[in-house]
Amino acid sequence: MAGRYKLDPFGVVVLASVTAVGGGLFVIFHLLGWSKNEATIIAILGALLLRLTAIYWRVSLPAFDIMEK
Repeated sequence: MAGRYKLDPFGVVVLASVTAVGGGLFVIFHLLGWSKNEATIIAILGALLLRLTAIYWRVSLPAFDIMEK
């Protein structure tokens, strides 16, 4: 899918990470017997909580500069 949209490797890693976190949370709750709607809502809220925690604690990936030619 990422190749179809001609994403660079960084974009591929970002999309893969988001899919893994959200999908993983969904699968865990769905396997615990929760309905798809409940699992979806909890997965979204869990991902949001992780993001807000990262913002609060100032956790981020290292930044870099793109040098133009």
